[in-house]
Amino acid sequence: MDILSVFKELELKEDHLKIYQASLEWGETTISNLSYKSKVPRTSVYELIDDLINIGLIKVTIKNENKLYSPADPEVLVDLLEKKSSEISNLISVANIKMKELKAIQNTKKNKPKIYLLEGTEGVKQAYEMTLHTDEVLVQCLTDDYGDVSEDFFHDYFDRFFLKSNVKSKEILGDYEDDEYIKKYGSGKNLQLRVPVEGETSTDFMVFEDKVIFVSFEKGGSYALVVQDSKVASCMRNLFNQAWETASRKDKRVLRGENVLVEYSK
Repeated sequence: MDILSVFKELELKEDHLKIYQASLEWGETTISNLSYKSKVPRTSVYELIDDLINIGLIKVTIKNENKLYSPADPEVLVDLLEKKSSEISNLISVANIKMKELKAIQNTKKNKPKIYLLEGTEGVKQAYEMTLHTDEVLVQCLTDDYGDVSEDFFHDYFDRFFLKSNVKSKEILGDYEDDEYIKKYGSGKNLQLRVPVEGETSTDFMVFEDKVIFVSFEKGGSYALVVQDSKVASCMRNLFNQAWETASRKDKRVLRGENVLVEYSK
């Protein structure tokens, strides 16, 4: 380490050091002489010398209406460092005193759940787009009305999700879902079961990875609520699997003796 390290510790630059060293050599002198001796451009000397004056390394006097600059004794550097050291020690003491308060409000949970709302039809579309980039999606879709979200979007989404992607899915659908949908999109990797629906429902949900997305198709107020938490997703996945087992017994096609896939085909 050299003297430049001291200046840097005092938040000064190399040019500050050059100007101060030139001042030590000249004694009381002018900006022009400091610039000449330090080889720092005069415009820069004008900008930097105020820092040296403020910190106490350069003193300024006026003689015959001219400003003259003279250096403080180099021992001032030690005083400045001791002052800074004392200030740092005081700050360390304050930090230690306040540490318990800071620790008390610290969020130590590493995997904090993320919950966010995607509002409007565009928010709902954004939520469905998220399902195109995963391995498996579990869906409960009991609503028969997409509300404000256009059917054109879903026709395009269904083609991309079911026919063009490799994403596996299990869907629990209302028993009013038409056979055309089942025939077109059902497959060994996209399974669908239908169950009776009591009352009106305008909210569906999807589970994938560490996310659960609730989608409301309420007219005039569509939204998607995204909960990103592995434990919540695991809980909803377990609930879905129980519902899937029940649906496999209540699907009218199963009751009629039809062969309905309830597990992915290899």
